[in-house]
Amino acid sequence: MKKLKLVGILFLGSLFLAACSGANNDAEISKLKTENTSLKKEITELKRKIPESTADSDKKESSADPAKEVYGLNEEAFIIKSSSNEKMYGLKIIKATTALEDNSDLYTDGKPENTVQVTYEYTNYKMPKPMMILSQYLSAYDTKNVAGKGKGLMDGQTNVTEGKTSQTTTWFVMNEKMTDKKEIEIEYANDYSQGFQGSRKFIVPLEH
Repeated sequence: MKKLKLVGILFLGSLFLAACSGANNDAEISKLKTENTSLKKEITELKRKIPESTADSDKKESSADPAKEVYGLNEEAFIIKSSSNEKMYGLKIIKATTALEDNSDLYTDGKPENTVQVTYEYTNYKMPKPMMILSQYLSAYDTKNVAGKGKGLMDGQTNVTEGKTSQTTTWFVMNEKMTDKKEIEIEYANDYSQGFQGSRKFIVPLEH
């Protein structure tokens, strides 16, 4: 009889432990389900935010590029160091005219009516070495978008240190008469002497 009672007690104890174990498992499963639901919500929220962050980043990179489509007279085009977004140097077109200081063939190729005299200004903001913008990196285009011939002549060849500015005058012999034109396009492009790859376009009025 005692043996049977002991067996019964052990059996009931086993049932109790199993029930407790089952209850614990149910509680643990319920807890895991709750945590899983919470994690799913967090992941969904993160996925929703990531495209916005990427778009914001793209906007920032885009706005960091200072280049306008076209610059006018006395408007400064900045050359920016992409890694630090610092202004390295700048360029302005100060004057474009057909009223030449010298009409000789050296400047005009015998075509003074086709020749444009351009004065430009450059400023060294953060270039570590003295710099100047050579006329060979400038091109001029007429009303038909045909490039003129750069004479390669420069009046004013000054290298400027950081914080300094200088001006240079150069000449272009165009493919058409320019003395009756209202404006001219000047492009500054791919100046490898200054580590610049790209272009800046200016459309400026012509003086006569």
